[in-house]
Amino acid sequence: MTCFRVGLVHKAICDLSKPLKVYKCNFVYFILLLHGIGILMPWNMFITAKSYFEDHKLKSDDEITKHYQSKFMLYITLASQIPNLLFNFLNVFIKLGGDLTSRIVISILVEIVIFIATVVLAMVDSQTCKGNLFFWLTIASVVFLNMANGIYQNSVYGIAGKLPMKYTNAVVLGSNVSGTIVSLISIAAIAIAPNARTSAIYYFISALFVLLACFDTYFALPLSRFYRYYEQQSEKQNQTTYKSSLSYRIPYWTIFKKAFPQLWNVFFTFFVTLLIFPSLHSNIKMSDPNFVIPGKYYTAVMCFLVFNFFSMVGNILPFMCRANEANLDLAADFTSFFTSPRIYIFELSSEQRCCSDSAGSNMQRLGALWSGDYCGSNRRLFCKFGYDVHLKHP
Repeated sequence: MTCFRVGLVHKAICDLSKPLKVYKCNFVYFILLLHGIGILMPWNMFITAKSYFEDHKLKSDDEITKHYQSKFMLYITLASQIPNLLFNFLNVFIKLGGDLTSRIVISILVEIVIFIATVVLAMVDSQTCKGNLFFWLTIASVVFLNMANGIYQNSVYGIAGKLPMKYTNAVVLGSNVSGTIVSLISIAAIAIAPNARTSAIYYFISALFVLLACFDTYFALPLSRFYRYYEQQSEKQNQTTYKSSLSYRIPYWTIFKKAFPQLWNVFFTFFVTLLIFPSLHSNIKMSDPNFVIPGKYYTAVMCFLVFNFFSMVGNILPFMCRANEANLDLAADFTSFFTSPRIYIFELSSEQRCCSDSAGSNMQRLGALWSGDYCGSNRRLFCKFGYDVHLKHP
């Protein structure tokens, strides 16, 4: 695979030793934007298909299946986040072998195979499966999907890290847009399909198209002189610092202590967000039968589309107007004050109904815009300022 990429590079011969002039490369930007969408596609595809899994595939009179049905979103969240966290950690701190090309290509191929298997499972009548086989096959698929995605995610950021900051932001923006796109695909699949089974098939096949596009466009990156220039500069820098790096140990613990305040802020913000969304938000029921959103679209629109759209807006805002660190401390207090009551309200309510559908929607909008992402994005931007310059590689 590496040889194939080298061959692509040599198709367009040009002198990369000269300094690169100011150059706008939207080609590379949109490729990284697409990969940003692909990074969060697996997570968003499975959580947004809540009604398909709970109301169609896991619908049963069996008590054990009923338990899995009622706690499905919790199981999906754990099966997604724990493997993703583990393999993100391994990919950053442990040398697993192989270059970025091998990691990205193999990871995407694994995800494609799992989504093909998911489409096949959608075609099978789960009622004929013995015991809770479908449930455990789904959980196993999610685990392996996010193991591959953990490596894919860090590898894409590794590629973007060779380029100016604008291109890392493209990956972040793509990740933010991913949830909104998946929500719209889900609504479209519900609208055009005659039943839940067909809707799920259309829905999961759309993920295959996105992943195949990510696979193809990755090999198009070396065709860009802009990308090749920065890749060459990165290789030169690595060769220059290789010898000194043999006797140099990165002070992870020192950096962690210096950056801890903002690291804690990032952790706390997203911990609270994932505690509420999707497991609690997706269980809110319609209270007004005459509400403007029809019943079959209620969860898809009022939970997933509303939250993901305002989450996307909240992530874009920090790039337009950055808050200072003092404001972030205030934001942390506001986040704690605002989100905690929502947890208690949802936990204490057996039916999980809001007294007003509009009020519930407004609560989700503000939560996604502020606590879920506006503060989180700002904190991630400030994380790099949490340690001193002298801690950098000599």
